[in-house]
Amino acid sequence: FDPEDIRGWWRSGSSKSLTEPIKDPQVIESQEPEVTPGKVEPGLMARWKGTLAHFYLSVIPWLFVPDSKIGWLPYAGRLGGPICQDHGVSVLFSTSSPITSHLIAHRLKRLTGIPWVADFRDLWVRFPGYKPKSRIHGRLEKWIEGRIMANADRIIANTDVSREVMLDTYPTLNPDHVITIPN
Repeated sequence: FDPEDIRGWWRSGSSKSLTEPIKDPQVIESQEPEVTPGKVEPGLMARWKGTLAHFYLSVIPWLFVPDSKIGWLPYAGRLGGPICQDHGVSVLFSTSSPITSHLIAHRLKRLTGIPWVADFRDLWVRFPGYKPKSRIHGRLEKWIEGRIMANADRIIANTDVSREVMLDTYPTLNPDHVITIPN
């Protein structure tokens, strides 16, 4: 700390005591960032948070398939089985998104044998705006969707068109097991 320089202000005409008023201050060099209304220069923590947020939003989606909630799968599978048995659960119901909810229900069905209803509020890989992150992602996501369709005891589509797309895409589906419930 230089007592002659306080935030860029030159203390001219006064003693070096910080308790005395500054006489005739002159700005020599501003060390404060320029502040535009609505924009504040982020501090170190904000920069770290921004870096982590950027990493999360740009890198994590490439690593987590089908979505960022996949980390729940091992825990929900391990804890969900005993909960289903202890509470007499008679039907598993999953809805998407996130798609991970279907994977959790699929695992619980395999562990417990409880019937499973998979509710798709929208199409996933057959959605008109669907764009996989890469060819590998596209193939893996199509495979996951196929496993969901093949193993769910009942499937709910949100429109008749979605139902028809599902039945056309997966011809082994029993049409009586795929129903439409609009949003």
